[in-house]
Amino acid sequence: MTLPFLLTLAPSLSGCPVPAQEGAPSPHLSHSALVSKANLRAHLRFLADDLCEGRGTGARGGAMAARYLAAQMEALGLEPGMPDGSWLQRVPLVGVETDAARSRLEISAPGKPSLSLAILDDAVAVDETLRESGSIDAEVLFVGHGISSPREKWDDFKSADVAGKVLLAFVNEPQPADEPGIFGGKALTYAGRWSYKFEEAARRGAVGALLVHTDASAGYGWSVVRNSWGRERAYLEPGPGEKRLSVAAWISERKAKEALALAGLDLGELTGRAARRDFAPVPTGLRVRATLVSKRRPLETSNVVGRLPGSTRPEEALVYTAHYDHLGVGVEEEGDAIFNGAVDNGSGCATVLEIARLFATLGKAPARSVYFLFPTAEEQGLRGSEYFVAHPPVPLPRIAADINLDGIAVDGEPAEVQPDGYERCTLKGVVEAAARSLGVALVPDPHPEQGFFYRSDHFNFAKGSVPAIRLGTGLRFVGKPATWGEERYEDYRKNRYHRPGDEFDPAWDLEGMVKMARFAFVLGATIADGAEMPAYLPGDEFARPGAR
Repeated sequence: MTLPFLLTLAPSLSGCPVPAQEGAPSPHLSHSALVSKANLRAHLRFLADDLCEGRGTGARGGAMAARYLAAQMEALGLEPGMPDGSWLQRVPLVGVETDAARSRLEISAPGKPSLSLAILDDAVAVDETLRESGSIDAEVLFVGHGISSPREKWDDFKSADVAGKVLLAFVNEPQPADEPGIFGGKALTYAGRWSYKFEEAARRGAVGALLVHTDASAGYGWSVVRNSWGRERAYLEPGPGEKRLSVAAWISERKAKEALALAGLDLGELTGRAARRDFAPVPTGLRVRATLVSKRRPLETSNVVGRLPGSTRPEEALVYTAHYDHLGVGVEEEGDAIFNGAVDNGSGCATVLEIARLFATLGKAPARSVYFLFPTAEEQGLRGSEYFVAHPPVPLPRIAADINLDGIAVDGEPAEVQPDGYERCTLKGVVEAAARSLGVALVPDPHPEQGFFYRSDHFNFAKGSVPAIRLGTGLRFVGKPATWGEERYEDYRKNRYHRPGDEFDPAWDLEGMVKMARFAFVLGATIADGAEMPAYLPGDEFARPGAR
């Protein structure tokens, strides 16, 4: 998922904070005041309880959480969201877990002793072809950042044939000193994400890819990589003609340096080369020999979908999303092996349930239908929302927008709101009006290098040309010192993100969840009643030409 808690803030088109202004309040403002902190606390407490065992995908705790969400929506009087009358949309996933004890991964150079990589400690690796056992022995080709972007006129591959090779690449994006605005400048685009690197390598016929991890380039430490990849990973079955990597791996910075040294290459020097437009792939002379033995099983998991039918245009829709899965039970830390995921994303689920209650108690439903989608397997690579977008109950062109809540501030009253992605589409005015109604500011992103827009379920809607907004809270809090928000953000990122420490705390005041529930409700109710179908701005990477 995205890094939760004090999530980053989307820039306005002017690049400056958008202050609250005087103006007519939203007609939905008074109803938003009915948000119940007691309801939010009760939902969050249950979803983050040890009983749910970290809500693992395909695990008992995850299934329990799904049934809880469905039952709560049924109690509100909502309808099942699937055309077959079900609250659950089955998502056919395959779980693959690399058996570290029976697998091996080593790098060698002619005439040198092989460098063995300890799986979990030095590298993590998954066979994305979904085989139970497979081996490779392939040449290593360094491809810089592994990016081919016609939009930026950047090509790390040049004319190199990478078929059958293992590609060594950096995560993140190149930032040439003489081109500060390329790839969005400091802001990370999808080309910098690990998922893009693996997809591009497979598309070009490589058999494997090794991504060099650094805390700075990834935005998180090795413990996050280990906790996320050193366990069962979920995949959809490959589509017709789809290519997959036999070895999709991360390698620690220390081991990458050691491996390159075997070939007389320096990681720092290659970093400099990779930042230039004239970069060309570098044959390393190294070979990767790997055997990955995998435990493979079908996963029983589902998206949870509820619906409030629209009053006049029920065939159109607004969608709220909040993924309910987390990492389940994993490696023990300080006597605790349950990854409860209170903030990530119990907070988002609790908030969307309370938003659903507000809609269910309106005197009249909005014009468009409102769907409440709780995707599965977000932590596995956005799998649940990927499946929903491929098999929606409403055709994508009829979905006005997706509003995603993934990791909400649970302590302190936010003075700022993050509507990540709103500046890309025609909803800018609606978002700013909602901010004025609630007296909050919209501010620029203080951590654009993290690329949060590409790290949660709304991204799959955006890829389907559905305007998608990810809501979070900023770093400035009412009555708190100016540095308080950033300090809390860093503490969460270092000590609790994707770790067992992300637990429910009864001392949280939940003011952030209250404010975000109100903002998301006012925004969504306005969109659901809107006369026009929102769209991405012309020229945006997600625009659907001629479709809206």
